[in-house]
Amino acid sequence: MDNLIHKSIENQLIFTKKSRLLIGVSGGKDSMSLCHALVSMGYSLGIAHVNYHLRIDESDREAALVENFAKNHSIPFYKKDVTLDVNLKNRQERAREIRYAFFYELLNSKKYDFILVGHHANDVIETFFLHLMRGASVKGLKSMQMQNDRIVRPFIHLFPEDIERYVKEFKVPYLSDSSNLKSDYRRNFFRNDVLPLLNSKFLNS
Repeated sequence: MDNLIHKSIENQLIFTKKSRLLIGVSGGKDSMSLCHALVSMGYSLGIAHVNYHLRIDESDREAALVENFAKNHSIPFYKKDVTLDVNLKNRQERAREIRYAFFYELLNSKKYDFILVGHHANDVIETFFLHLMRGASVKGLKSMQMQNDRIVRPFIHLFPEDIERYVKEFKVPYLSDSSNLKSDYRRNFFRNDVLPLLNSKFLNS
């Protein structure tokens, strides 16, 4: 199979096999595929996971999945437990602040070179529309980049279908976040309602 996942990692010019990489892993298919690919390609990794305890049993199962993956592959594992109020306004933004603060803390204290996350092309599109609706400047509409400071997104040019094929071929373990199915958050609204409508109107006509 022409493996787009491995090619996307091989073609980036930011990190090498000598780099120490910290991977932010939620337990979903994107970040688990990123981990799986980097392990199979022989990169030096550490895995970081934040459990916000927002979905009780589901959140704990995700944390256990990520920790077991790290243990099975002899990868250093770092976990942060946070209790976020489910009624907190803008809790997704607060969760992001906590997550990246934790990642940078580990980057500096454990001497990693880069933080890797599993954002893909659809995340870029969603972010563009979110910035557009907030009245962002032309510069702000650039959305996500392959590299932003020490954060690297190797999957930035891949689509969910590419990751899905990889998951099925290599039987990558993952868990689906049930909250992604709800359109309560602005990003989920664009993902679940707006983008499918745009695709049906302009790409399938």
